[in-house]
Amino acid sequence: MQSPDCLPGSTGAASSWGPRGRESITVDSGFTGSIAIPEEWANRLDLQYAGIQPFELANRQIVEFPTYLGPVRFGRTTRLFEFIVTGEALLEMEFFEKIGATFTLNCKSGRVLIEGELAAA
Repeated sequence: MQSPDCLPGSTGAASSWGPRGRESITVDSGFTGSIAIPEEWANRLDLQYAGIQPFELANRQIVEFPTYLGPVRFGRTTRLFEFIVTGEALLEMEFFEKIGATFTLNCKSGRVLIEGELAAA
């Protein structure tokens, strides 16, 4: 979810501390590929190959990426999600809906609010 003062394609960022220090992922309202990660991250995760899937870019170009399935843990809950390895760290907005949480980006203040299962875990 975004506030009405945001333009389509708005982004926010989430970050956490990982084994290699602070790691960030961009939450992109125009991205629809579940979770995109750099190859370095993919090599550290337990991902299973799921096949090739087409994706439409913002410029309407269709590209194909290999997709992988892997667990995502938040709180005490673990769910299976689709990953693509693209060189960027992107998270689709629908991710939050899938985990029962809401993501609100206030473009005027630059503040991000995450509420629901993810935030309460």
